[in-house]
Amino acid sequence: MKLLMRKDLTTLAIFVLALIAGSGVGRAQNNARIDKATNATPNELAQSGSRQTPANNLEDEIAKMLRLHYDAFTKLDATLVNGNFTDNGFVSVEGTMIPSMLVKARVRSDFASTPASGNYHFAVEDLKVFQPETGIAVANYRLVSTPSNKNLATMVDNVTDVFVRRDGHWLIFAEHTSDSPKAVQPIVSGLPSGWERMFSRAADLYRIYVDSEIKHGGQASASLKFNCGDHQYPWASLAQSIAADEYRGKRVRLSGWLKTVDAGEAGLWMRVDGEQRMLAFDNMSDRAVSGTTDWKAYSVVLDVPSNAKNIFLGVLVNGKGQTWADDLTFEVVDRNIAVTNKVLPEEIDDPDRAKIPKSTIKRPINLAFEEGRVP
Repeated sequence: MKLLMRKDLTTLAIFVLALIAGSGVGRAQNNARIDKATNATPNELAQSGSRQTPANNLEDEIAKMLRLHYDAFTKLDATLVNGNFTDNGFVSVEGTMIPSMLVKARVRSDFASTPASGNYHFAVEDLKVFQPETGIAVANYRLVSTPSNKNLATMVDNVTDVFVRRDGHWLIFAEHTSDSPKAVQPIVSGLPSGWERMFSRAADLYRIYVDSEIKHGGQASASLKFNCGDHQYPWASLAQSIAADEYRGKRVRLSGWLKTVDAGEAGLWMRVDGEQRMLAFDNMSDRAVSGTTDWKAYSVVLDVPSNAKNIFLGVLVNGKGQTWADDLTFEVVDRNIAVTNKVLPEEIDDPDRAKIPKSTIKRPINLAFEEGRVP
C-alpha cells in the first residue's frame, strides 16, 4: 500500500474521532478534556497537554514514543508494549478490526512463546505526523523489521497510527497496516489427502506436495518447498483439524520426523481452541529446525482442557528452503510427559474463533502421507 496522503489521514482521523465520541468511555474522557480545556487558563492548558502541539514538537514526541514502543517489542516486554495502547481502541489486522484488549492478550501470549533469538529489530522511516484536533495525532510511517535469525527475511510495512493524549502521554488508539492480498484456497492440487494449506500472505509461493523420492519410511512424505517470490516474510503450513471431544481432560502428543534443506525455520505445531479462545499452543518457535538437517524426530505436547472445541495440528516452514515431514503420530500420553505449551490461555474472547466450525473429524488422518494426494 502506498503511503497515505494527508487527505486520507484526515479521513481516518475523522472516522476514529467518531468512534471515540461514540463509546461511553471515550465520550466521558473527551467531555472531561473539553470541559477542562474550555475552563482552563493558558498555563493550565500547557500543563495538561490539552493544547494543540507545535508541529515540530509533536513529531519529536511521536518519534520518541514509537522508538520506545518498538524497543519494547525487541525486548519482548509485553507490559511496556501493552501500556502504549488504550483499552478501548482497535488494531486492523488483515482487514479485521481487533479490540485493543484482545490485542494485548495476544501480545502476552506471543511474547511468552517467542525465544530471544526469534525477536526483531525495528526502524521507523519516513515518519509523517499531523494533528487534526486537540488531543489527537495521526502518524504514517514505514516500519522496517529485521529478524535476529539471519535465515528469515526483513519485513517492510506501511503503518498508520492514531494517537490520543492521556495523562500527558500519547497512546495508540487505532492502528492499520497495508491490506492483505486475496486469500489462498486451502485445498490445492497435489496436497496430501486429508490435509489443507493454511492461509498466509505468501502461501502460494510454496509448493506443498507428496514426495515419493525422499521419505523417512513407507512410500512417501510431505514436502513444503519455497519456489520463488519477493514477499518480505513468507511462511506456509500444512494442517488439519479434529474435534476435541475424545481428548478433553487428556494430554496429547504430536510427533513426527522432519528433514530440511536451507530452511529458515521449520517445525511441528499444535493448537487447542475453545469456543472463542485459544487454550494451548506450541509451534516449536523456541526450538525451530533451521538450515540443512537430516531426518530427526520432534514432538509437541499439550493438555486438552474440558472446554476445548477443536485441535489443530500440522507442519510449518518460515522463510525459504525446503522441509519434509513423515511418519507423524498423534496419541494420548501420561501426565509424566512434560507439556511444551508456551502460552497462557487467552483471557479475552476472540469473535473470529467462534466463526470456526467444530471439526467433524474425530481423529487425525493420513499422518504417514501414504494415502494419496488431492487430484
